[in-house]
Amino acid sequence: MLYWLLYERLYPFFRPFRIFRFLTVRTAFASLTAMLIALFIGPWVIQKLREFQIGQFVREDGPQSHLKKTGTPTMGGILIVIAILVPTALWSDLSNPLASPTITSRWCSGAAWD
Repeated sequence: MLYWLLYERLYPFFRPFRIFRFLTVRTAFASLTAMLIALFIGPWVIQKLREFQIGQFVREDGPQSHLKKTGTPTMGGILIVIAILVPTALWSDLSNPLASPTITSRWCSGAAWD
């Protein structure tokens, strides 16, 4: 989405935007975007998981040191999926046939859970 805007649409008017045609630059920006999403959205996701009581179950007969883990939110992979899909959608060339399956078929079809 940002690739389309910055390179394909605004490049003819502002020549320095040609830097966004390079995959390495877009990869660096996507990595920074993923890190910022994880840092800023992460506490909110953890709080929501706690509100929905999606937490760690610890058996009573286990070690006593593990009892402090009770209630620790599980399903942290949700945050990882968000931090992967959003930067991929923002910074990739969506007309590239290798970018679309990353976003649509792999995650939306449930193939990631097999």
